[in-house]
Amino acid sequence: MNCKTLVEKFYETIKDDYPDLDVNDVGRICYSALLFVNRAMTLPHMPTIRLKYIGTFGVKKGMAIAAKMKYENMYKAGKINKNIYEAELLKLNHIINKYESKEELEEH
Repeated sequence: MNCKTLVEKFYETIKDDYPDLDVNDVGRICYSALLFVNRAMTLPHMPTIRLKYIGTFGVKKGMAIAAKMKYENMYKAGKINKNIYEAELLKLNHIINKYESKEELEEH
């Protein structure tokens, strides 16, 4: 079942209680937390975000390393410019360093 179908089914169960809302309003409400996570994850420091009842969202070290390699290859191939490359590298290095500093603290 896709997200749109789930929203429509949910709307059918609550439409009598909330007559001022249409299915699009309910969809925006349902997706708002995930849109917040999406926007927050594009910030330069890519914070880990916890949404009550849903879970924790963050970029793992392995994914950051893989993304860093991807951006390095794209830059070397001339597919992205220097500004984009440096901005993405800054974000990804921050994440990698965060994990490495946690690992160092756990060793001591």
